[in-house]
Order: sequence, then structure tokens, then C-alpha cells
Amino acid sequence: MFVDPSDERLMAEALGCPISSFPQPYLGLPLSPTKLPISAYAPLIMSFDRRLSGWQALLLSSGGRDLGDTTASPSFLDRIVAECLPLYRAVTRATVVSGTSTALWLDKWLPGKPLAERYPAIFSHVTRPHASVEQVISVGFSLQPRLTTAAERDLVEVQGIVRDTTLSDGQDLRRIDSPAAPLFSTREAYHLLSPSQPRDASACISWGLRLPSKVRIFSYLADINRLSTRANLFAKNCATSAIYAACHLPETGRHLFFDCALAGEVWDRMGTTIPERSFSLWELQPPAGVMTHIWHSGLATILWSLWKARNDLVFNAKSSTVSVVLR
Repeated sequence: MFVDPSDERLMAEALGCPISSFPQPYLGLPLSPTKLPISAYAPLIMSFDRRLSGWQALLLSSGGRDLGDTTASPSFLDRIVAECLPLYRAVTRATVVSGTSTALWLDKWLPGKPLAERYPAIFSHVTRPHASVEQVISVGFSLQPRLTTAAERDLVEVQGIVRDTTLSDGQDLRRIDSPAAPLFSTREAYHLLSPSQPRDASACISWGLRLPSKVRIFSYLADINRLSTRANLFAKNCATSAIYAACHLPETGRHLFFDCALAGEVWDRMGTTIPERSFSLWELQPPAGVMTHIWHSGLATILWSLWKARNDLVFNAKSSTVSVVLR
């Protein structure tokens, strides 16, 4: 750039390279000192188009045009839809607006059961079971040529339902099929499908502490014995021994926080009696005159200090005292 033509030739001869002009391809992109027109990017766009076309052929089957129809050359995504769609339809109820995303036969869009279950005789003659409400209204029913008497009776009733259905602009609505009928979301679906469980009292106390998040998470894990103590790591084959570095006994949560010499001194100074049985952290009684919610926060803080003292011993070979833990 900005070189005299005679100097260009001399430089090209010295370097053994040809003289070219911009734009130049660099790492597959057109390189130029000025703004290029869209036509300069045509080779790159064609390359993207070829790659995306291959992905479309691999992931999106063009054989099934109806809602949930994966019968023709199902792709990986089609198989996921085929597996989960029946459950989705079972827990939801549709409100038809445009009718483009509601299956006439298989979705629950009228009071009661889907039309496929209400009129099994005619449904057994349907050739497009996944057709949407809009498709049936605009194109008509897709049926086998000869119908049974029962199918003809069902067809008359279904035709009446379709005639009475009015479509408008907008998206069909999908709600959870429950008395409250909230709009569909993964959260609402999870609540519907998950069995009701009693509330976890330990979790409620832990998450309600007015402490940093890391201390709240720690206190919950300590209460349910899910901390990475040596005993837990040894049980998972993640440690060569379960022995605690301070006293050469198994490092369980119970031993580390209540039975070890350092922990025992801490609770003696606090005037707290430790039960011999298994217990939840939050069952420990507060000292006289201390409110329960304040005691829970203080208890979690003491356990956090004991855990930090343990880590200081394990990783830094530094022993701690009661004063260090309670300061």
C-alpha cells in the first residue's frame, strides 16, 4: 500500500511473491483497507449456506409437517419430540386462537378429553392424526376412503365442532391442566409432576439465615452431612484415609464439629450441651436469653470457624485455639 509501482516490482522480486490488489482473502474473510460491498462476502455466505443446509438435513426432518409428526425419517430432535410430546399434551390444555399450534385430535383444547379419545371410531380412520386445528379448518379432514357406521356418526359430531370453531390472529395459549390453570412453564410443569413432599425444615432455617451465601450453603451441607470431610471422601474413594489430622480418629461431621477436643472446648465455653444421639444442628438449644434466630446465625458462624480451623490445619499445618475460633 502507498508504494511507488517501481518499488513494488523490486519488493516483489526480492520477496519472491506476486503483486496483487485488495480485497485479499485472509483466514477465509475478505481483507480490504476500505469498506466492502455485500457482494464481496458472497463466497463466505455461500459457505455458511452449504453448512447450514447440511445441519438442517441432519437435525430437522422435512417429512413431517404436522404438529409432532415424526414418522418420516425422524432426526435426533424429532425423537426427543416424539418421546416428550405425549407427556406435554397430558399435562397441558390449549386455548385456540389461530389454531396453528394446537393439534385437533391429540391436544386438549375443548372441555374434557382430546377428540381422539372422545371419538375413537373416526380417529381410527384419520390419516393425519397430528394435523392442527387451523389445517383441518382450512384444508379439511384427512380420512381413509371408506368409513364404518360408527366412524360416520363420529364424523358428523366432529364436523359440527369444527364449524363452530372461530380462529383469529395471535398465538394459541397453553396452560397447565390443573384447577389453577397457570400459563405453561417448566416451573409449573415440575410442580405438577413432582410428588408433594414435606418442607425441609433444615433447608428453610439455613436459607433464612442473615449470613453470606457461602455460610448458609455450608450450614445446610453440614446439617445433612454432605461436607467434604475425610470420612465422606474416603467413602467415595476420593481419599486414602478417613483419619482426621488433629486427633487420628475418623473425621466425620459429628467428630469434627462436636466431639473433637477443640470443638468440645468451644461448646463448653458457650455452655452448650451436645446430645449423644444423632441430631440436627438446629436442635441445639440456645443459651439463656438468646433469641432463636440469633442463636441459629451464631451457631452457623461457629461451625464455619471450626471448618476454617480444620482447613488451616490440613492445608497449612496451623493449629487453632478456642480464642481463634470464637473471635
